[in-house]
Amino acid sequence: MEQSIEERLLSLERRLEALLHSLTEEHKQRIEVIKDEMVKTTGNAYTIQAIIETDKGEKTIKFDVKAWSDKQALYYANRDIIYPNMSKLQKEGKIKWFKTLSKKIIK
Repeated sequence: MEQSIEERLLSLERRLEALLHSLTEEHKQRIEVIKDEMVKTTGNAYTIQAIIETDKGEKTIKFDVKAWSDKQALYYANRDIIYPNMSKLQKEGKIKWFKTLSKKIIK
């Protein structure tokens, strides 16, 4: 009997999950590096708009991120752009605290 696409994808996902669990930490980290490189070369460009609140007030920022999906773009926006930059400002004493009020993809 022929499997549906969903069943085939689920089967593939299970096999990949088993492979990932058998890898050492060094190999897992290498996979993440390769995956990030692939996203940078083959990913789609997304423009993100975020509203950040700090002790100085609210600010709307826009920036571009490369990703394979909408959810991944929002995740990378926080991981690679918002959190590192706001943490740096906090460590430098320019702001006391920050909070991301919203972030969305704008077309």
